[in-house]
Amino acid sequence: MIYFGALLSVNAGLAAPMSVQGETVITGFVKRPTPSARRVDVGGLVGDDHVDDVDDPDRAVLLYQRAHYDVWAEELGRDLAPGMFGEQLTVDGPLEDEILIGDRLAVGDVLLEVTQPRIPCRKMAVRLGAEDMPMRYLRSGRVGFFCKVLQPGELRPGDAIGLVRRGPDGLTVAELAGVLHRDEPDPGQLTKILSASVLPELVRAKLTRRAARMAAAVRSWSGD
Repeated sequence: MIYFGALLSVNAGLAAPMSVQGETVITGFVKRPTPSARRVDVGGLVGDDHVDDVDDPDRAVLLYQRAHYDVWAEELGRDLAPGMFGEQLTVDGPLEDEILIGDRLAVGDVLLEVTQPRIPCRKMAVRLGAEDMPMRYLRSGRVGFFCKVLQPGELRPGDAIGLVRRGPDGLTVAELAGVLHRDEPDPGQLTKILSASVLPELVRAKLTRRAARMAAAVRSWSGD
């Protein structure tokens, strides 16, 4: 097993009301560091509420890198505590162009598999106090990544992150994010990604619909 970084902070939060653009929503976005060991099961971090993706095991745990915190702190001109971006795990580890979809990571007793990049929501703007934060986040490429839980267990701050197995398709989180986050992705890149063997079903369905729309548009332009 290859050393792949370290777990710096385990963050949790309970579901609570948040006012988002004049609408009150219930969210577990506000997370704060927890110092003790925490259990992770197939649904995610025990004792942490994540409302929007509660039924999606491919988004059970969100990891975000400390290196991104350093850049955001400078850009926003403020200190940022772990968990500010809604992630359960703040890590000192590889970036999006180094992490592969399907990478298997051992953290404490837990075995995770990288599934997809994170797409931000309006709650990030509220939490960070910057209305344009979701768009800035996307444009930055500093998006973090979700994992599913293959083996439940306990983890704690300071645990090493080990690379157990590389993803089988050579598809980086950055490459997938570049297609997911564009309305009109490069057709060749989209086809390549759809050929990957480890895409989550919801992601594959979304990209398949996009490919179909693009193909229909091409037929319309050509008069077919």
